[in-house]
Amino acid sequence: MEQDLKVNNSIPSTLETNQGKRPYNKIPQDVRSQIIHDLTVSKLPIADVASQYGTKVCTCKAILSTYELEGRSEKKTTRRERVEVESKIILKIVDPLNKQNASYEN
Repeated sequence: MEQDLKVNNSIPSTLETNQGKRPYNKIPQDVRSQIIHDLTVSKLPIADVASQYGTKVCTCKAILSTYELEGRSEKKTTRRERVEVESKIILKIVDPLNKQNASYEN
């Protein structure tokens, strides 16, 4: 009783694995506020709120945890940009005997 088994040792390419991914849903500010209101004030179950607004349960959890931890209900508008600081070192040498000044800049 021998069986012919085919073993597939191929590794899926990145193109094949990325086909099923979709971008994040953008939740408007008014819907976020209503989700927070329904979860905190009305004390509705999170599954009911998610189905009412057409979002996933994990999205409602994320909105609620952001509200509880950071105290904000709105989406961050922009990412923080890095600020580059340019520094210069100026060295001044004062010679009181010769009355000559010299300066060096970096």
